[in-house]
Amino acid sequence: MSHPLKVKMVRRWDMRANASDLEIGLTEREKVLVSHIDFNPSATSHDADSWRPIADAMEELMCSLLERNAIPEPRRRFFEDPAYSIGGRGLSRFQVFQSNGTCALPSSGMAIS
Repeated sequence: MSHPLKVKMVRRWDMRANASDLEIGLTEREKVLVSHIDFNPSATSHDADSWRPIADAMEELMCSLLERNAIPEPRRRFFEDPAYSIGGRGLSRFQVFQSNGTCALPSSGMAIS
């Protein structure tokens, strides 16, 4: 059984998506990983060592979602489409990650379809 994330309506130029189009169903393992991720890091003090398990949980969660092809098209566009990246100087978020060396995903594109 999956647990959908709730999201409000997204409007950016002529690109629209309903909340139901953005839901990502999580497996039980993915729910556990989400519980290990600090989504408000400014509210908590972290040292370098405390970030490692958070980063590991994020990486495992993302790999699982990609492997299951669980990320809806509008969410993929947010990451892959330069039009969604205001201030990206014509680059998508994915292209920025590639150019600054922080992305371990294949250079040919995300492993999602």
